[in-house]
Amino acid sequence: MNKSRSILCLFLVLATFSQAQINMPEREKEMEEVHIIPKSKKQRGKEIMKKVIGQREFYANQLKNYSVETYCFTTLDKEKEDTIKDNMNETERINQLEWMASSYYKDKGNYKDVFHGYLDYSNQNNLIKYEGGSNEPNLLGNESLKSYVSLSTNPFVFVKSYKDADINLYTSQINAPQLSTNTIISPLADNAFLYYTYYLESTNLLRQDSIVYEIRVEQIFKEEALFSGTLTIRDKSWEIIDYNLFLNKGGMELFQTMQLEGSYRKIQNILVPTQRKFNYITREGKLLIFGTSEVYYSNYTIPTSEKPTDFWLESIQYDTDSYSHKQTYWDSIRPQKLSQIDLSFISKQDSIFSVVNSDTAIHRRDSIYNTVSFWDFYYRGMGFRNTFKKREFYINPFLDQFVPFGVGGFRYRLGVSYEKEFNNGKEFYIKPLIDYGFLNKDLKGELTVKYFYNPLKNSSVKIDIGDVYDFVNSYQSIIGTWGPSNRVRNQKIEIAHRQEISNGLYFNKEFLFSYRSAITNVKYPEWVSLFGTFANPVPFESYKVSRLTLELEYYHQQKYLIKDNKKIVLGSKWPVIGTKLQIGIPKLFHGQSNYGYLELRISDDRKIRTFGLINYRLIFGQFIYKNDLRLIELKYFRSSDKFLFSMPNNSLQLLDTNMNTSNAFVQCNAIHHFNGFFLNKLWMINKLKLEESIGGSLLYLPNSGFLQIESYVGVERKVRIRKEIFKFGIYFVNANSTHTHHTTGIKFGINGYDRFSNKWLY
Repeated sequence: MNKSRSILCLFLVLATFSQAQINMPEREKEMEEVHIIPKSKKQRGKEIMKKVIGQREFYANQLKNYSVETYCFTTLDKEKEDTIKDNMNETERINQLEWMASSYYKDKGNYKDVFHGYLDYSNQNNLIKYEGGSNEPNLLGNESLKSYVSLSTNPFVFVKSYKDADINLYTSQINAPQLSTNTIISPLADNAFLYYTYYLESTNLLRQDSIVYEIRVEQIFKEEALFSGTLTIRDKSWEIIDYNLFLNKGGMELFQTMQLEGSYRKIQNILVPTQRKFNYITREGKLLIFGTSEVYYSNYTIPTSEKPTDFWLESIQYDTDSYSHKQTYWDSIRPQKLSQIDLSFISKQDSIFSVVNSDTAIHRRDSIYNTVSFWDFYYRGMGFRNTFKKREFYINPFLDQFVPFGVGGFRYRLGVSYEKEFNNGKEFYIKPLIDYGFLNKDLKGELTVKYFYNPLKNSSVKIDIGDVYDFVNSYQSIIGTWGPSNRVRNQKIEIAHRQEISNGLYFNKEFLFSYRSAITNVKYPEWVSLFGTFANPVPFESYKVSRLTLELEYYHQQKYLIKDNKKIVLGSKWPVIGTKLQIGIPKLFHGQSNYGYLELRISDDRKIRTFGLINYRLIFGQFIYKNDLRLIELKYFRSSDKFLFSMPNNSLQLLDTNMNTSNAFVQCNAIHHFNGFFLNKLWMINKLKLEESIGGSLLYLPNSGFLQIESYVGVERKVRIRKEIFKFGIYFVNANSTHTHHTTGIKFGINGYDRFSNKWLY
């Protein structure tokens, strides 16, 4: 027995000091002295991780196509405000989410969840609501043709699907927008030694033939999206057994801390994750929120049967009874027992749910909503809602009703709307608008009626009738937008039909009859001179136009989900392609314009590994004939705002005059955000958390010989304001053109992040 222990101890000593260096002079014929120089923890850690990284691709390739049963349990606990004052730090449960799904994965980022059970308990008094809508413009700077119906979600609930939890260390660059808008470098990445140092902390003998190493991981750059913590590695196979990692605070926007724990095991001789756990802290105002998400995986099928392309497009599905399971179902599928706090919260929320969804409670909430407060009247607008009948009436706020710098001076504008939703997801919307100018005593108005008749196909019809002061160029500089030179009188009737022909292919048809006239007879107060070159209305002969517009927009392999009979678009990883044909039809309803305009465009935004995000837009336009082309139908290019960095994917930054053309044009815009790739690696400067960007634009009008080329460099910084993330930037712009030759300028910009689509505005 003592002999066995001695052999075991000797084996452990040799394992600890394995691969020691033995220096022996070659000329010595007899061994007189041996120098044993043990390698440092850092050297041994690097040697072991070289072997682990060498096996990364092998283990990653094993999981290129599989399915798995996924169970997730998430809790959110918030500090009680009263206990902060007393330093007691007591918390209360505010959210609890539990779901079970069949999850599918295919190489190159294809995910799908089929939810069999979905149980979302939220404290009705403390629910943090987030409306995930998007204001993303289309390629023309206007509303896109695709649907922007979105879910109302809580951004502090980290894991909402299998994809959110799939922080796979065997992927070199990890894209997890819920954690970081930047790409996260894995400790197993091919270039990991540029970002991490590794230390051998301990060597353990599991069995006589199995040695396990504990590796401490430290990040080199403190402000990058990098991990620190420990990895448990098995000898010989060089596979990860367990890990306990923390993501840098400097690499996150929404969370203050994020701990990731996980385990890998061999199933069918394939290394798979069996459990992941996320512990995190964030802040809402002065109060901390503590979150935990536990994810368990079982019943792997590797590889799973090949699925058609359409299978992956609807990336989230819900069983018909996924929201209605009894507690017996959850008790049968939970891999662990819930704590007494978890069970108490479920019981409490069940009781609250029955109360808040009673007719009395719904009627009371409607009454509270319908009560007009001071802030409603002046700032938010007045709403009157009937939840039972799914209808709502709205009046715009008092401050919006008075327009001091309108056409002809001070105007009163009253806008109301009525919306009715049906049980099948269809909606009816009507919005009348009254606009009165006191100086000229002119009454204008507009009536918009819209009907969404097929929410699964984004299909709608719209009728717009009015006599309004319209824009010559709807995408103009700030001063130019409201200046008299950009306004005309427009008496119009417009009928539009929009639909999704097939998944990702959107078709919009519009017919407009309009009588357009100049506003040279409109009187203005003296302050109109503040508009400078935009102060004088443009004179032109009144004319009628009958115009047909056909527009197509295509999102290849667009992903989506369907909920409550509505299609919710999740986006596409491919460039967006669009085309537009506009025809002025002469003689139809006495129309005078006679022209044809064709436009082709492409737009995209994508991450380039660790080098950041590029956003570009390319557009070609041509008037194919122009027998009678009038002022409003020309193609316009907005003049730049002073000091304001306007949408770089839609406009130029140093265009000093409002341009237009009746011929062909080419416009190209691009901006690349490096997301701190360089600045985060500079000592002391990285403490400022600055990010670098470059970009440029081009506008070419061949018939007039005009060409302007711009380039710019910028420094940006991310800022979190409550639950939203913004980028504030300063940019140095350089421009060369055939009109003004060389000009430079400093611009200031604000960029916003949409958490539903996980995209920046630009």
